[in-house]
Amino acid sequence: MNEKANILVVDDDILTLNAVRKILEAENHNVETVQSGEEALALFSKKTFELVIADLVLTGMDGMELLKQIKALKSLTSVVFLTGYTDISTSLEKLKIDADDFIIKPYDICEFNFRIRKSLEKYYLRKKFKIKSHMHRDMNALEIFAGAIAHDFNNMLTSILGYSDLIINEISQEDKHYIQIKEINSSAKRFKELTSQISRFSRKNDKDLEIVQIENVIKEVLETLQLSSSVNIVTDIQPNSPGILAHETNIIQLLLNLCTYLISAMDSNGTLHISLSNFLLKEENFENKITFKEFVKLSVSNNGKGMSKQMQERILDPFYITNPNGDETEIHLTLVKTILRKYKGKLSLETELGKGSTFNVLFPPCKISDSVK
Repeated sequence: MNEKANILVVDDDILTLNAVRKILEAENHNVETVQSGEEALALFSKKTFELVIADLVLTGMDGMELLKQIKALKSLTSVVFLTGYTDISTSLEKLKIDADDFIIKPYDICEFNFRIRKSLEKYYLRKKFKIKSHMHRDMNALEIFAGAIAHDFNNMLTSILGYSDLIINEISQEDKHYIQIKEINSSAKRFKELTSQISRFSRKNDKDLEIVQIENVIKEVLETLQLSSSVNIVTDIQPNSPGILAHETNIIQLLLNLCTYLISAMDSNGTLHISLSNFLLKEENFENKITFKEFVKLSVSNNGKGMSKQMQERILDPFYITNPNGDETEIHLTLVKTILRKYKGKLSLETELGKGSTFNVLFPPCKISDSVK
């Protein structure tokens, strides 16, 4: 990774600042230096940095507090700590999983450059995954929007075609309005064909459905989350869970949306829990629209702020769109519910103020007869 990067170095020792600057500039990076966490935050708010290198022990705001403030800004920037601690286990305890790396002083220049390159690679991977995630989300949203438009157009066209057919059958060809009515009818038929094409765009053909192993989906989503978030992620996957009939990209997007929403509702020290299991829903608990008894259950939970009863009721409304922080991590739960409806799934929410929230997703398992169609 030889790409030129903007790097901010924070250390209250001027000799260390000058030494680090020379090493980084020799690698062709743009380097800014400051001597306090407060100065670093002020500069960070004005300029984009791919990497921040900070001493753990600073006068005033220390390195850990600086890292916390950077994470609070939802920045993708990599953070590397310089530390004089010779006990690596002590450094790891302080860093936990929030920082991208740490470098023990005094350091070897070759090792220093190696760790900087690896930390920059993490930044570029986070950026790549974020763009990819947004593209998936935008494409799914476009498909859903197109489907909704096509549905409404078809409803209106049904009336236009129906009434124009009636008029054509009731008047003679010599009637002065016959040609105009005939043209209205023909145009409506052409428009109906156009809306059919839009509908085909908005949903993949059911013949293209594949057997999706949700365990593999979880692994792919984890790779994205571990690069883009510093929260602790715990998984509990039941072995040999059956697959589901779906499009894998839809299920990846669904899980990413739920995880992103729950991560945005807790701080960087929070824990996200993802579990997968077989689930048997008792018949008396069924809603009228659900006839399945066996389900594949995917649960995503956090230990964040939780939701009020009012929010809990509104958030599952098909047309309610919300985000706890109102920032760019905004999630459209409407998209999640549309995907579930497409694959005959079910979404429920368990939450309590101060204790966190859990989204439970139920999918009908793929049967042998489904897989051979």
